[in-house]
Amino acid sequence: MAYTRMRRQDPEVHVFRRRRAGPAPREQSSPFQKEAASFVSIVGDIAPNLDLDYSAGSIQSLEEFIASSFDPPGSSYVPESLAVGVGCYVGEVVVRTLGGRWSPDGSAEVREIGSVNCTFPIQKAQRRFANGPEDSLSWYYQVLAHYAAGEERTAGSEQPAT
Repeated sequence: MAYTRMRRQDPEVHVFRRRRAGPAPREQSSPFQKEAASFVSIVGDIAPNLDLDYSAGSIQSLEEFIASSFDPPGSSYVPESLAVGVGCYVGEVVVRTLGGRWSPDGSAEVREIGSVNCTFPIQKAQRRFANGPEDSLSWYYQVLAHYAAGEERTAGSEQPAT
């Protein structure tokens, strides 16, 4: 319960009066969170069968959509706004499912995901479009989930088949 501080006439005496606690302040949404929501809305119109529900499984669905629509790299035009939207969506899935938060200073990074200090999902999405499946978004998410759970990678760990 929160308290307000009041002074009586004697400056040395403090009286604390209970006040009703209101709802906890809600964390401000980031521009990246808003971009992810916009991306989901647009993709819902373009590819209604692609279910982007901010779940871990939706990352694999998004990966498959990208593979079927834009691979091999360079075969289709990819506007920068698409890569940014994909990166914001992936980052928002990380925030919602693994913890962490978008950087409060406005930089395009997600911070404090288990033992991971920060990661850059927009850059990862850009690399996915540039390099193809070798920069898999599903693998990226799996690695982050691994570290978020507090597990350490072992030397020689290989990328799972996606």
